[in-house]
Amino acid sequence: MANEKKNVLDWLFDICLAIVNVLMSLLIVIIILDVIMTYFFNAPLKWALEVSEYALAFIAFLGSGWLMREEGHLRFEMVIEKLPQKVRSVFEIFGSLVCLLVSLVIVWSGIEVVMSLYEKGALFESVLQWPRWPLIAAIPVGFSLLAIQLLRRSIQHIKNFKALKS
Repeated sequence: MANEKKNVLDWLFDICLAIVNVLMSLLIVIIILDVIMTYFFNAPLKWALEVSEYALAFIAFLGSGWLMREEGHLRFEMVIEKLPQKVRSVFEIFGSLVCLLVSLVIVWSGIEVVMSLYEKGALFESVLQWPRWPLIAAIPVGFSLLAIQLLRRSIQHIKNFKALKS
């Protein structure tokens, strides 16, 4: 990625990575602060666990598209590398398309759930009493980004497969 010209989608994934990095940094600060407050002052931060959980959700979902772009998700490379190039390309195409389909189903369902929670004004029964929909919105947003990258990946693998036939 470093030598390639970046398009709008790549910039979007990089922005998501920056948000993930900020959230990770805040998460570290919150946890350290909570440990200090708990063990030295016997006054734990009641909101720390809740905010940490929300941050972890956004970290996981916002980072998934970037991680897919970087081919950082777990794979069975030991097996895949032993396959002939054409068979490997077919597996890559198949895997990307299946994951794309699953991602789109999750996006669709996630949007329905988020809209329902927003309309109901549902709140978490917790210390902060936050609305539920922003946290759940991380799911369709993250899977939308993942779906975009899976579509790009599928197209690239199809091009690679066609090049092998020539």
